[in-house]
Formats: sequence, C-alpha cells, structure tokens
Amino acid sequence: MEEISDVTTAPGRADPPLVEGDTDPEPAEAPALFGPIELLGRHALLHKLATGGMAEIWLAKHVGQFGFQRLVAVKRILPHLAVQPAFRRMFLDEVRTSTQLTHPNIVQVHEFGEVGNVPYMSMELVVGEPASALQWRAKKATRPIGPALGARIVADAAKALHYAHHFVRPDGTPLEIVHRDISPQNLLISYEGVVKVVDFGIAKAATNSERTSTGTLKGKFSYMSPEQCRAEALDKRSDVFALGVVLYELVTGTRLYKHESELMLLEMITKGSVVAPSTVAPGIDPRLDAIVMKAIEKNRALRYQTALELRVDLEDWLQTQTQGTNEDLAELMKALFAKERAKKQAMLDRAARIEPPAPELPLEALVQSAPIPAPVFPPTPAVPFLPFEPPPLPPTRPPERSAKLWPLAIPLLIALATLVIFLLPTPQPNGPQPPQERLGAVAVESVPPGAIVIVDGKRLPLGEGWARTPLEKVTGLGYGRTYELRLEKEGYRPFSTKVTMSEAVDATSILARLEVIPATLIVETFGVEESEAPKVHAGSIEVGHALRMTGQLEPGTYKIWTDSRRCQAEPEQVEALPGATIKAVVTCTRDKVRVPDPPKREEVVVPACALTAGANPGRLNIDTVPVAAQIYYGDKHLGETPLALVKLPAGCLMLRAVNQEAGFDVSRAVTVQPNTTSRFRWDLAAK
Repeated sequence: MEEISDVTTAPGRADPPLVEGDTDPEPAEAPALFGPIELLGRHALLHKLATGGMAEIWLAKHVGQFGFQRLVAVKRILPHLAVQPAFRRMFLDEVRTSTQLTHPNIVQVHEFGEVGNVPYMSMELVVGEPASALQWRAKKATRPIGPALGARIVADAAKALHYAHHFVRPDGTPLEIVHRDISPQNLLISYEGVVKVVDFGIAKAATNSERTSTGTLKGKFSYMSPEQCRAEALDKRSDVFALGVVLYELVTGTRLYKHESELMLLEMITKGSVVAPSTVAPGIDPRLDAIVMKAIEKNRALRYQTALELRVDLEDWLQTQTQGTNEDLAELMKALFAKERAKKQAMLDRAARIEPPAPELPLEALVQSAPIPAPVFPPTPAVPFLPFEPPPLPPTRPPERSAKLWPLAIPLLIALATLVIFLLPTPQPNGPQPPQERLGAVAVESVPPGAIVIVDGKRLPLGEGWARTPLEKVTGLGYGRTYELRLEKEGYRPFSTKVTMSEAVDATSILARLEVIPATLIVETFGVEESEAPKVHAGSIEVGHALRMTGQLEPGTYKIWTDSRRCQAEPEQVEALPGATIKAVVTCTRDKVRVPDPPKREEVVVPACALTAGANPGRLNIDTVPVAAQIYYGDKHLGETPLALVKLPAGCLMLRAVNQEAGFDVSRAVTVQPNTTSRFRWDLAAK
C-alpha cells in the first residue's frame, strides 16, 4: 500500500477483517526515530511502511539535481522473489500498466528502475488510510460510515476504474485493463477526503507479458466476481461486481461474503442468494438498494455494464442526500484518525528535514532508471484553455529596395548599433520577477459523451476539430478566476455551469447529465373538414384531432395511426431522433382503408393505478428472466433487455415483453416513481 502506515501483511491475499472477532487492521503508531538510511538509486529509504507477499513499501526521499527533493513511496520487490522470473514479470506488468495511467483517483507512479537486479518503482505518497481501516475504525467508534459516504467512496473509485477500463493507446487500440483485485485494502482515502485506487499488481492488460491461464484464480476471494471464481475470461464488469461488494459492505457495515473455507466462499459467490442492504441495515433508501443489487448481479449481462453507469446512478442518488461530498469524507477521516494523522504529519515533518547522504557516484550513473512522462499514453489529451487570443503573426517583410542602397546603409547601421549598445543600461539579473499565476485543471465528462467543450464562449480546439467529452484535463485555469463552462451536443440541451478555480476544485471532475431535446412531430390531415378530422396517435401518445397538429416525442420508434378506418398515415412508422423534426401526412377518403390495427396485447387486469398527473418522469432499469425480451410501452419500442435508465412517465403504466422464439408475449403493470431510478426485475415465466 502507498499510504503512510505500518501495516505488515502476511504473504498472500487474505481477506480484510471487518466484523467483531476479526483482527484489528488499524495502522500501528509511527516510530519516534528513523533507522539507518539506505540509498536506492535516486531515493533515500527512510522507513519501511509495509511488507506484503511480493514487495515492500518504503517512505523515501527522492533526490534530484540542483537540490530538488520530495517525499515519495517506493515499492521494491522482495529480494528472494526478484530472482524468480514469474514474480519479476508480474512486477514489471504492474509497472507497464500503472505508469500509463494518469488520473486524480489513481495513485501515480513517478519513476521505475533496478538496483542489484531488484526492480522498484517510486509512487505518489498518499497520507491517509485504506478503506478497510476506515471500516474497522468506524465500527469500533460506533460512528457508521453511512450510505452517503459509502456511495461517495465507490463513486470516486468507479470514476478511476472507468478511466482505466477505457484507456487507449495513441493509435486508438484499447489497453483492455481489468484490475481484478478491487477490495477495501486497495482503495486509499487521504485525510483530505480524496479516494485513490492502488495496486494494479495482478491487473489484466493487453501489454502484460504473461496472461492468466484458465483455471488460475488471482485476487481476494471475498471480492471476486462469479465469473472470476469460475476462472472464466474477465472484462470490466468483473471490477464492477467487486465495487458492488465494497459498496454493500460500506453502507451496511457488515461483510457480504465470509467463510473459513475458500471452497465454500466460492460457492456462496457463484450460487448463494443475497439479501438487500436495507434488510441488513434498516433505513437504507430503496433506490440505493437497487443500485447495490444491480452492481452485484451474478449474471454479468444484467449487471452495470460499465463503471460509469454505476457512478452515474450513485451521483444521481447522492444529489438527494444532505451528505456525501469529499469534504464530508475528509471530516470523517480527520475525526476518526485524529491521533494517527498527527503522528504521521510529525513523521513527515521529521522526514522532510533529513538530509540524505550524498551518493558515491553521480545520480546519472547510479541506476538504470527512467522518470515517467505524464502521461505516456494519454487516453484523452489535456486541452489547454487560452484566455487570450494568440498574438498576431509578425508582419511580412517589405519588398527589398534596390541593392544600390546597401553600401550607404551599412556604415550608418554600424554606427547606430554602437550608439545603442553604449546607451543601454546595465541589465539587472537579480531584479524582482513578476509573480507567476497559479494554474489548475479540471476533467470534464458528460452522459452521453461526445459534447463539445466551450470555456468562456470559446470552443477548445483538438487536432483538426473540437475537444469533446470525456476530457481528462482542461488546463490553464487560473486560481481565483471564474470560468463559464458550457457543453453542447446535437439533440441535447446545452449544459452550463461556472467554475471558480481553487484548491478544492483543482484536479476534480465535472460530470454533466445532458437533457435530451424531444423530437417535434408535425401531422397534416387531408380529405376531410376540420370537424371530421380523426384522432392521430404516435404509438400510445395521442397527438390530437385537427387538420394540422404538432406534438413532442421522446427519442424512439413510433407507429402513426388513426381511430378512423377511412384515414391512413404516411409514413406508418417514424424514427424520433433527439431534436429532429418529423413530418407525417394523414389522407382520408370516403371508403374504408385497410390498415393494420395496433399490436394486440395479452389481456391483463390492470391494478387500480394511473399515471401521476403533473409529476416529473422517472427512470427504470429493466431486467427479464429467463431470457431477454423486447420491451414496449404502448406502441413505443423501448429496446431489448437488459435496459438501463429508460425515461418513462411517473405513475402506474403497462409494459409488454415479447420474445417470439421463446414463446413469451406478456404484459405487466409497473409503478415508476418521479425523479427516481427504479429497478424492475421481470420473471416472464411467472403466472
């Protein structure tokens, strides 16, 4: 681990304690004195922080040229393992993966090298505790972490994992990173409330020199996904499951999967049933229940498909809570770890004053080491914001005069240059320099992605086009200045907010949920008088009964039909795209027109409920078992299950599920809560 603590863990990947009767994982007190200082390349090793099954972590001071020094964490493979090729490959795989990732919620790797055939890497020093220590201390102090702060921790970790999962090389090839070891121990929380993912030691990536073979299990058993327990091929959804388990434990204060037998533990994960968090900890919001249960869904096709989907639902829920910010998390950390924080700060102050011994050789000759560029392979480039227009190009050189003038001009120019040099004042190299403005940066994301980023009315250029979300960094934002950030995407309403750069804002992320612009449907009716105009429908929506009508449609596919056998619409089906304008024509005659009826549905007794008049719409996550199905609301096709974040009117409404191959065509009433994302798990075989 890269936090400052003195935890010494046994070899292997044992599960962290959490409940009564487990071993206290809290960090020991910092020592009063430092031992002998060992030099490791450019680093002076001051104090051993932790020893694991493969490596040891040191508090170190990086020594650079011109007196540059900074405190870092150094991870060095254990000497007896450095001679084993498999462990060397695993350590170097971690280096290859970690050095490419530059994200505020991932521990940053600064440098790597090798001394005496023992590889090491230096990393960002995180002053804080792992989430496992926070769980234990909160339980011991009878001060629960609470659902909101548990959700904040996991939402920030999900942001980091989504970045890692979708990391691409400059040529656009995805790196396909899967962490495979997400657990409370590998989520560090600083005393300032910043969450960081650490330890990509067993991560799967396209750059790995050695792939995990079928039948090999790597990771902590209690946080493995069912597919990981079965040693199947893994993707990003496996990390989502592990995050869901961590979320369950943070919000309930209890372990989800625990057994002395590893075989029984794997059986519980793959086949055992799970009760909702509110059953274990009464009072948890049903909406958070639904988020947790979807994250730990055993069938990965029904799980959140990306860490971003999980984060978006958590952020939406957190907006309804009175707590849940990083500042709230910092307050809890400082309250629960006040003693440890003071001791570690004293240790850091003491370490900062230590002058490491001078190396016998120049720094350049000490080791085979390489500083890490930041970033080596950026997934999305950092885009600078230039508050001023670029300076104009210098004027073009005027046409040359006749060469005959040069013999006369040269003596004059020499005399003039001599006079200027004589009259110039002596330069003052040590004069006061104007203070440089401190600059910060923010990341910008949107749901859906692909929005153009505009700062203070100026589109940010990127390549031959414009910068679009997600953007890892918008740089060049001056501290104390306020900027207007605007996102624009075709078919969606513009998003606008003001950002004042400060310590609290620097290196954070802005997430915007873009509101879709409904499509406009224009219907004109011909062949009848105004009084005889038929009622026109778009799916289950009544547009009206006039010769010319206008209606609003959410994105989707709609069947245009009328209540008159003498009228027919053209076209009969339309595709409503965000912000688009669609035209349809209804032609009526004196003779009956043979048109197909709206799709017939199974007759179902509808409960005594109806749409909630005037209420805001809600969202529905829909899963079907035992098979996937096409879902319809009226005549509107919602898509094939599993469906996520489907926007529907609030109240009680009827949904239809169709799978012709499996012989299912059933309807069911479901209640949609306003301003809420609900989960609807539908057993098609149930009577």
